[in-house]
Amino acid sequence: CMSWMGLIKRCMKEGMYIDAKESKRLLKDAAKATPMLSLYHRNIREQLKANRTLITPLGKRRRFGGRLIGTSADETYRTAYAFIPQSTVGVLANKGLRRIYDELGDEIDCLLQVHDEIVFQFPEDKPELAWKARSLMEEEITLRGRSIVIPADLKIGLSWGEMEEVVDEEELARKASEMSKLRKETARRFTPTTGSELQDE
Repeated sequence: CMSWMGLIKRCMKEGMYIDAKESKRLLKDAAKATPMLSLYHRNIREQLKANRTLITPLGKRRRFGGRLIGTSADETYRTAYAFIPQSTVGVLANKGLRRIYDELGDEIDCLLQVHDEIVFQFPEDKPELAWKARSLMEEEITLRGRSIVIPADLKIGLSWGEMEEVVDEEELARKASEMSKLRKETARRFTPTTGSELQDE
C-alpha cells in the first residue's frame, strides 16, 4: 500500500520525470477518485502521532518506532498504511487454513501458503471439495462496529501458473471436468510406447 505522493517520489527516483505541475494534478485526481483511501491514510497518520500504535480488527497490536517527520517518515507511514489490511488478511488466511485442515484434511492436500493465498490439490472427481475449502476461508469479522466478510476467490488449474477463476459451483464442476479430460489426453499423447507398438503402427 503506497500513497500517491510516495508513488510519484519513487517514479522520480527511478528516472521517470514528472514536473511539479503534473505531480499536483495527479495527486488531486487521485484524491478525487479514492476519497476513502485518503481518509484512511489521514487517520493512520493521526493515530501514529497520537501514540504510535495501530490495532487490527482481530486485536493484533503494533507499535511503530520510526520517524514521523522528515524525509524518512515516508517509509514509516507506508508500512503503517499496509499493516492493518496485510496483517488482518494474513491471520484470516491462517485461520482458514486450519479450518480446511480440520474439516477436509483427509480429502485434499494443502501444498503451500503465500501470505493471503492457499494452494491445494483435490481429487479430480470431487471438485465440490474446492468450493468447500473456499467457503472455509471466509470468516465474519467486526470492523468499526460493522460485521463484514472478506470474500475469498477460487482459481483452479492443472498447474499453479495456469489458474482460472471460478465464480460458482456449476462453473467449478464444468472447468474441473474440462481440465481432467485435458490432463488425461495430454498424458495419453506423451506416454512412451514400446518398440513393438511402434512397429505395429
